[in-house]
Amino acid sequence: MIELGIIGSEKGSGQLGMLLAWAANKLHCAGEANFSIKTIGSEASPEWSDENFDLTENDLKTFLKQSQIITYETESLSERFRDIFAEKLKPNLQALNIFRNRKQEKNFFKSLNFDLPSFYHLQSKDDLEKIIIEISKEIPQKFRLKTCEFGYDGHGQQVIDSPEKLRLAWPYLGGGECVVESEINIFRELSIIAARFTDGQIIYFPIPENIHQNGILYRSRFCKISKKLQNTLQNNLKKILEKLNYIGTFALEVFQIEGKTGSLLVNEAAPRVHNSGHFTLDFCENTNQFDAHLRAICNLPCLEPINKAEFFSMTNLLGYKPDQYEDLKEKLNKLADQDLQIFYYWYNKSEARPKRKMGHITLISDNLKKLIAAEELLDQILQKTEY
Repeated sequence: MIELGIIGSEKGSGQLGMLLAWAANKLHCAGEANFSIKTIGSEASPEWSDENFDLTENDLKTFLKQSQIITYETESLSERFRDIFAEKLKPNLQALNIFRNRKQEKNFFKSLNFDLPSFYHLQSKDDLEKIIIEISKEIPQKFRLKTCEFGYDGHGQQVIDSPEKLRLAWPYLGGGECVVESEINIFRELSIIAARFTDGQIIYFPIPENIHQNGILYRSRFCKISKKLQNTLQNNLKKILEKLNYIGTFALEVFQIEGKTGSLLVNEAAPRVHNSGHFTLDFCENTNQFDAHLRAICNLPCLEPINKAEFFSMTNLLGYKPDQYEDLKEKLNKLADQDLQIFYYWYNKSEARPKRKMGHITLISDNLKKLIAAEELLDQILQKTEY
């Protein structure tokens, strides 16, 4: 029996935790692992767990005692969680501590000689005045102020186009530790997701292009990349995983600039399963990012992923309500046939809020025209109903 603990978001979202619990159930039912699944801090995953815990001190202690292995859906864990669960965390605490803080993350990238956008560290009023002097030399170039911790889905950041904006934005974001990054004109953002196992094996998933709306991931879709670029991305990710002796699924986001064959700038990383990898649930045979993560941290065998088709597209449903979701399915299903598969995921969150991820839809096809037509219809529907 593997006593598996899954930490959801302390803010109560939990779709990644839900999908991890769902994957653990599939492994259990397939007879590949005997799981007892515990979840904590997640509103989305209780139906897939054997027991769900609240955030009280007694529940935290019980969750820790009853869990043999503890994994997490977000690196933005409070010190309370990190301290209590450190001894059983997988991936390891070193990775969690690096990638929960933007400054530490960027310094780690620099230690590996990766190229990344220029940035300033902001922690005090003295820092603020020095940075204002520096960015004044570069205006009208834009910058982005980001909190070092607990930033996600466009939260905890502001676009800076003047020194005055920085003076106002820093206290607005809490006046805590931040970074000020140069805004980059990019060709596209890519993400590479892989899982590393205890024997050093690394499996890589297809590399999507990511499209954002207001700082939130809207769509991840297939893209054409050269073998050289693919090798560069895989080698960069391999450096990170081996440096940290990392076990589990990991995501690295990069900016490609100066055209299709241009250079790469590392953006950020996540020591966990990632939204841009949701397409692997339906596009990949043998394993997906959630299945691979569980197999890695529980030391179970894992096959290489095999693509089911040539093209894929995953779209997040932001701020959606259940009645809107059913209407969308009815309209989109009219396009489904043997050349276009459509997969729907609804996260059962208690409240639909603007920009909140409520579900996602994945399209798979060998027919690019059909996939693009479905994307266009989906965009038209979402533009009318998202709020």
